[in-house]
Amino acid sequence: MKKEKITFLSNLPEWLRRTIAGVLIAALIGGGVYGILLLVRGSGGKVKVYPIMEFCTNYADDQAETQGLVKPDKMQSIYVSETQKITKYFVHEGDTVKIGDPILSYDTTLTDLQLERARISVQKLEIALDEANANLVKVNNYRLYVPQPDPLPDEEPDTPLTPVEVPYFRGGSGTKDSPFFYIWSDDCAYDSAFIDSLLTRAGGSTAYVVFEVHDGDSPDGDILRSWGMVFVRQSDGSVAFKVDEAYGRFDDGTTPDDGGDIDDGGNTYIDTTPSYTYNELIAMRREAQEKIYQTELDLKKARLEYETLEFEINNGVVYSKIDGVVKTIRSPDQAREEQLPAVLISGGGGYYVTGAMSETELQTLHVGDTVTVMSWQTYSQTEAEIVSISEYPVGENSGYYHWSQGNSNASLYPFTVYLDEDTPVREGEYVNITYNPFGSSASGVYLQNMFILREGGGSFVYVRDANGKLEKRAVSTGRSLWGSYTQINGGLTGEEYIAFPYGNNIRAGAKTEISDVASFYNY
Repeated sequence: MKKEKITFLSNLPEWLRRTIAGVLIAALIGGGVYGILLLVRGSGGKVKVYPIMEFCTNYADDQAETQGLVKPDKMQSIYVSETQKITKYFVHEGDTVKIGDPILSYDTTLTDLQLERARISVQKLEIALDEANANLVKVNNYRLYVPQPDPLPDEEPDTPLTPVEVPYFRGGSGTKDSPFFYIWSDDCAYDSAFIDSLLTRAGGSTAYVVFEVHDGDSPDGDILRSWGMVFVRQSDGSVAFKVDEAYGRFDDGTTPDDGGDIDDGGNTYIDTTPSYTYNELIAMRREAQEKIYQTELDLKKARLEYETLEFEINNGVVYSKIDGVVKTIRSPDQAREEQLPAVLISGGGGYYVTGAMSETELQTLHVGDTVTVMSWQTYSQTEAEIVSISEYPVGENSGYYHWSQGNSNASLYPFTVYLDEDTPVREGEYVNITYNPFGSSASGVYLQNMFILREGGGSFVYVRDANGKLEKRAVSTGRSLWGSYTQINGGLTGEEYIAFPYGNNIRAGAKTEISDVASFYNY
């Protein structure tokens, strides 16, 4: 009878389903800073080389983003919403007006219900923002997994391990204080027969179990990973189970004696925190940050819409805020369709928006540089000029938003851009400001840092030459990416085979052997 695997495993993190040959890398992840320590032993014989592009990433130009509030300078734009009906214009194009002069009047058909709906929308987005921030915290707590290269054969051979048939029962009574211990492998199945045997062995409706993956499927082999599970027989005969975070992993390597109780000293636990590769962590972190960013945008728009509705309920006449000239008057229908102001009054000014840049961008962005501004209301884009950059950073709770691929812990410096009076933005709306903090030089191919040697102020890699021998080649490098890759500006074509540059047999002229990336990661 064919065994049927329970689909629960497909929902577990990948680290619970993948055999890892060993862990050589200690990773510290915190506040956006990643540190990796590689400990590698030497080997003899031919040097394995791998397709270099397997360890590279192609990266396009950076795009930094910030946002700010549109503030007029001797400008007043009056818009008409879908719920407003203009009853009278008090001015004409070309008229000179002073502060306090009436410009137009309108009736509103808004109801308290519409305003309440807008308020509820704001509340929902506030909750969504809290959830997005909590998800980012969870992602930041994920562990880094980086597998080791093949162990090198010039070491003293290890004592041969005697494998056992898995699943292999090691001991325990199936209780929370003394769970069953089984040697497990990825080929084992959580089928109904196995689960029934667990509950029968436990002598009840609940069984606590710790599964361990051992090197060589041997009780004497190192524990590569472990996890705990609880199986519960329901009243209808079905079985419910879950990963139990309260027990199951021994970081000090201790294990229970066969058939004995676990003397854990209160320190045993199962570590169910998912582990991911560096690139996976970067992608998840960026996705979580972008979710926060988008939710913040939606929330600010919702708040602005609520404030606009609230104002419209309580006001029916719009007055001039500046001394100036009526530059443009549009009909309500034209203004709505084109999403432009019904009345535009100019005192000879324009609009200013203040955003924030990272301190790492101070050397590359200057007064006079152009940025792209996008309206939240119309999604129209226009270029603007940087007119000032503050010499002083702002505090952590300043309210400024900034996103880029650079150091997220860097201080932020306010900068202001100028938009002319014809720019289709409105007073009080938020806009996005995007710019390239490094210019076109940021594009190119980036190689993982662990393949680059730094010697005597230069950068080198070991690659296979035309004769199949190992060549130590100088490369020209650029900026760092994510703290894990370095830009390659010259010295490589992308068609080479590259060697991991550490080991006793790594030297120019050594014989090489082409291998695939799976063998490098021990898959």
